[in-house]
Amino acid sequence: MEKITNVRRYAVVDSQGIVTDLFLWRDAAEPQPQEGCQVIQSDTARIGGAYANGVFSTPPHPASNELATQQAQAFQAQCTAALQQRLDNAAQGWGYDDIVSAASYIASGNPQFAAEARAMVDWRDATWTWGYATLAAIQAGNAALPASLDALLAKAPAAPERPSAS
Repeated sequence: MEKITNVRRYAVVDSQGIVTDLFLWRDAAEPQPQEGCQVIQSDTARIGGAYANGVFSTPPHPASNELATQQAQAFQAQCTAALQQRLDNAAQGWGYDDIVSAASYIASGNPQFAAEARAMVDWRDATWTWGYATLAAIQAGNAALPASLDALLAKAPAAPERPSAS
């Protein structure tokens, strides 16, 4: 087996300064670039990276759009889970199993249960309306991503006061 020596790594840089290809070259003569490109010896260049002022920069994440989409979906899942937990916790504070259980009393013949259900259903509706509108604004770039999930939840509609027994 022949031992390969004097191999150098080169980057092909297009007219916009983006690395479009990498290759190894062992010929004594320098490789010749195709028209509109540069060929620069480099051990650090990466495809998709930039070349300017003699320096190669790291390329953006190869799937930056996909990554952003995944992060947005993960954030949406965290938000919806947190909002659901908030609704369930409030209902549990009133003695119900969860928000669904509280809402199920909306047509109750017991005025107290019906009033509590009405308050919970109204709050649930306001919470989800606000939550989906807020997430849509963030995804559209019309609202900033909050510093934390707690910061987002602090802006959510406040839980209702428990109706007093009539």
